Amino acid sequence: MLAGGLATLAVISGGLSSGQIFAQATDPSLAIPQAIPAVVGQPVTVPVHFRTGGAAVASVVFSVDFDEACLRFDAGDNNNDGQLDNVRFNKPAMFRGSAAYSADDLDGELDFVIADFSPPIATLPDTDALVTLEFTPTCPPPASMPITVAIAFSNAPAVSFGDPIGNDLAGTASGGTVVIAHPAAATVTPTATATATATPTPTATATPIATTMPTNLDDTTEPSCPPLRVFLPWVGR
Repeated sequence: MLAGGLATLAVISGGLSSGQIFAQATDPSLAIPQAIPAVVGQPVTVPVHFRTGGAAVASVVFSVDFDEACLRFDAGDNNNDGQLDNVRFNKPAMFRGSAAYSADDLDGELDFVIADFSPPIATLPDTDALVTLEFTPTCPPPASMPITVAIAFSNAPAVSFGDPIGNDLAGTASGGTVVIAHPAAATVTPTATATATATPTPTATATPIATTMPTNLDDTTEPSCPPLRVFLPWVGR
């Protein structure tokens, strides 16, 4: 941890790409991006990019210094492979990478060595995320402003580069930052309300009116007969 702490209040958005970070590099260099977005309580991935600057680089040694008050590093090795679970190397197969964590080393808690130890000695290519670190932010920021936490390269020991025959190479290293914000407020999706379907009103059906025929006393229907014409000869015409 750097003296005085590394956390400062700021609003920073976006971040530099690896191309922008190394635009002026003419020597071997390491860089951590600026303004890496993070959320308090959730893991954040921090890459360390490497550029050769045109040099033949066979080894890289460096230490990373971070603010333990705002970033927690889990130094566990749950799979027992001899490597820290929260450190990942992206290196050629002929190279070996090692990482060590010391919470008591306040000038550089994480120490790294990447090198080819077996002749013929190979050289490293330009590599994004040569090393990747995972931290968990622990500082809750104010509601209106995130917290920016620096992740630096230590000066004790300083970053060093070596060529295939063991000579030191001049080089540079630039630290980065993590911007810690609150989790985004959950957005509640409204539940769709079913629209009532109109129920058709039944159309009244005319009820036929029964026509009752006159009946006789014995409940039989009276047959319909044509009018009866009676001729009476004695009636004058």
